[in-house]
Amino acid sequence: MTPRNLRPSQRSGRQGFFTWIPTLLVQQGITVTKSFEFSIIIYLAQVPGYFSAAWLGEYLDRKNTIALYSYTPEVFPTWIRASGTGLSSAFGRFGSIIAPSVIGIFAASLGFAGVFGITTAVLAVGVICTPMFGLSTAGRSLEDLTEPDSPKAAVR
Repeated sequence: MTPRNLRPSQRSGRQGFFTWIPTLLVQQGITVTKSFEFSIIIYLAQVPGYFSAAWLGEYLDRKNTIALYSYTPEVFPTWIRASGTGLSSAFGRFGSIIAPSVIGIFAASLGFAGVFGITTAVLAVGVICTPMFGLSTAGRSLEDLTEPDSPKAAVR
């Protein structure tokens, strides 16, 4: 399993959640104004989250912090790195395109708790699979990671 398989998990969970959170909160009795206030707080909390993930990724290994934007290019051989990263991003975009519709369908049938359960399950797949199956990149050069002639390439 590589980041190209995990990007849809990350993007669909995030896009589905952020698209529907105001509506779901209103359905739970929270006012429209308050639901958007909560949404803005959630959106703003991402900024320090991105910075802390970037900082921690350098010290704890990017696969363990699930910093996919910096981790994805490292697992592709240099000759195909740009195409591989682009393809991974395209898979992720597909997930972010369909997620709001899927969440909307589930919201109608499963309700508030069902939507959060499904979102949590999708994100959990990415959180569990990346450390289990991802290539460890900490302290290794790109050539060691991806070039087949490298004696360290086979080491995980």
